[in-house]
Amino acid sequence: MNIDPESYVVMEREALIDMLSFIGGKAGMREHAEEWVEENEIPLMTIPQFQKDIVENSIKWFPDAMTNSMGAVQIDLVVTVLGIAGEAGEVADVLKKVARGSITLEEARSLLAEESIDLFHYLCMLWVALQIDPSEEYSKKTLFNDKRFGNHPSTRDN
Repeated sequence: MNIDPESYVVMEREALIDMLSFIGGKAGMREHAEEWVEENEIPLMTIPQFQKDIVENSIKWFPDAMTNSMGAVQIDLVVTVLGIAGEAGEVADVLKKVARGSITLEEARSLLAEESIDLFHYLCMLWVALQIDPSEEYSKKTLFNDKRFGNHPSTRDN
């Protein structure tokens, strides 16, 4: 599957439902819009929604590791960063198998999907633990790289 970023719009699920309800313009359209979004399995989550879900799941799956003696949520930075390193290693290991010809890229696709989501999980946990806004940091990094590399092809290798 080719993913063309120009053909996608990122929006929150509620905004999509509101938009679909407005387009319908009839009473009860919100319920129809919600049903349509569910039936078509529209996967709309923002990074903050992923972070909330990931933290809640981590508390559910690892309650002793995710809470302190007072019961407050506590994200262990060492475990989180080691998780990032471990999952990045697993992604690299799958690609190594592709490079040496043990498996094809198509065979590796599901493994790469699984391991990259594990990596994303730990990155989201790190951002929560350090109170980092990934959207803000992404914007800053984009501006920095635009200044550093510009658009000229000869500057891309620097």
